[in-house]
Amino acid sequence: MSTTSSASLNQPRSPTSSSPPQANGNEYLLSPTTSFNVQLSLCGNLLGANEQDSATVFANHRVRRDQFFDSPQLVTDPNAIFMINGKYYPYAVAGPMLASIMLFQRMLPSDTIDRLVASSKEKETSSWKRWLGWGSSGPATRAAAASEHKHAYTRKSLRPTSAQLLSLNLKYGVNTITFSVTSTLQGTQTLSASIFLWLHSEQIIVSDIDGTITKSDVLGQLMPIVGKDWSQSGVAPFFKSISNNGYKFLYLTSRAIGQASQTREYISAVNQQGDTLPVAPICLSPDRLITSFTREVIRRKPQEFKIACLEDISALFPGRCPFYAGFGNRDTDSIAYQAVHIPQSRIFIINPRGEIRQPHIHSSIVRQSYTELHQLLDVMFPPTSRHKCGSFDSSSSFMYWSIPPPRIIAPPPKKK
Repeated sequence: MSTTSSASLNQPRSPTSSSPPQANGNEYLLSPTTSFNVQLSLCGNLLGANEQDSATVFANHRVRRDQFFDSPQLVTDPNAIFMINGKYYPYAVAGPMLASIMLFQRMLPSDTIDRLVASSKEKETSSWKRWLGWGSSGPATRAAAASEHKHAYTRKSLRPTSAQLLSLNLKYGVNTITFSVTSTLQGTQTLSASIFLWLHSEQIIVSDIDGTITKSDVLGQLMPIVGKDWSQSGVAPFFKSISNNGYKFLYLTSRAIGQASQTREYISAVNQQGDTLPVAPICLSPDRLITSFTREVIRRKPQEFKIACLEDISALFPGRCPFYAGFGNRDTDSIAYQAVHIPQSRIFIINPRGEIRQPHIHSSIVRQSYTELHQLLDVMFPPTSRHKCGSFDSSSSFMYWSIPPPRIIAPPPKKK
């Protein structure tokens, strides 16, 4: 949407050029010849620091007049960016600027605009995709960066580029990396993390933690602190056997990012008769503890974060769904898994008594435990193609029925 307006319509005249500057705001009064150009585009998630690229992206996503008339609420879209006289602003900044022009026929002072831009950056709420994909560079940040002069820019992000990942010389599986920060006050502080390199053909098992690996949501977080095992019976050997069949695990929890160390320690500490849980990535909510607690306990919508997280991971496997099965303890887990196309037949919901049901089977009679599912391991989680050979006896019933049927070629018809 593009609008070019002149300030001469029903606007008081500004003081003559010979009048001294006034401190009452008249210096920002629009003159009869003042004009301003306002355009709207839904490109907030695409703007970059390059001025030429930003102009192209803005033009490609510009809102048309008929589009705006049908959906005027587009102005409050999270990706809505206004271009006012060649500079880009989010709605939180453009709104007051346009209101000042309409109400008082005056442009906002430049220092007021700077404060609005800074405030808009601070108030940008974190979400999974912005946290993982763009870091602190939300629409307001990108709009401000695109409006600057032509210089070299860097943009903060928690997602490394392909070139950066390639330079790490990662090996298949788990790779350990270390971050270090040196300061005069605390010296050198280090933090270790893991990068998992998987093949595009991997089959991923998604598992919730609280209530799924643990027996309940709340006590599952408290009991390990006092040294008491509160994990579901049989979960470690069952998950380990699935992993041995060639599947990769992904732990997905609505716990806040501040609980990352505690969660990793718990996963590595689960030990049931010598069997431990598979080493796998742990995806936590990027929000603070109170925000995560509110979404999980009060609003009861943890699937909002989980769906966004799983969709972001699924995008790393173009052309296919990487998720084979999902384990959870609530219907919200089932909603999240179905949203990323995990079949209902491979979604398992467990209750505090260790009874597992499947959402597509409504009968309360059909309930199993991890131990009982373990007996059906090779049926429900057959070895992947990379683990079939050598993992099982070729004379076993599973391997026999896994052999593809022979190709039968019909003889050509006889000529009469």
